[in-house]
Amino acid sequence: MAILEYRAGSATPVSIRPLQADGTPPDLVGTTMELRIPLAGACLPVPGVQVEDRWDVDLSGMALPHRLLPCAIWVDWGGGWEYLTTIHLKISGGC
Repeated sequence: MAILEYRAGSATPVSIRPLQADGTPPDLVGTTMELRIPLAGACLPVPGVQVEDRWDVDLSGMALPHRLLPCAIWVDWGGGWEYLTTIHLKISGGC
């Protein structure tokens, strides 16, 4: 399972680059993506923006706990939402 690092308050988005079974990136044109973060017993969906072969997720305005969070990636390829995978988001303190 992938671990992506994010420093709280950073303006740099979290980039998610999916790969197909053969190691090549899929065509992301026209897709919609959400990073679903579990917080306080709820699921917070954060939209990703498609940029070339990746989705960028802006977490800069969020108050996230400084710890390792399991987050689900959901994608709409044009036919409805599908679970893609789970990643771990390692959030460290700002400053």
